[in-house]
Amino acid sequence: MKIIAGRIIPAMATTTATITGIACLQLYTLNQTNNINYFRNCYLNLAINRFIMTMPSEQIMNTDKEY
Repeated sequence: MKIIAGRIIPAMATTTATITGIACLQLYTLNQTNNINYFRNCYLNLAINRFIMTMPSEQIMNTDKEY
């Protein structure tokens, strides 16, 4: 049980640092281009070292009949 409990804090710190880095990259992109079209979705899995950035999907628009 000690082995599992001892790895929680480093795992949370690693994940937090990675997410913060990705968010900073997105802010740098927005600052340099001033265009929201350059934003990306990110899929991150640290367990198997998978890092994928993709284009965002299209926005789904719902309209009311009375609108």
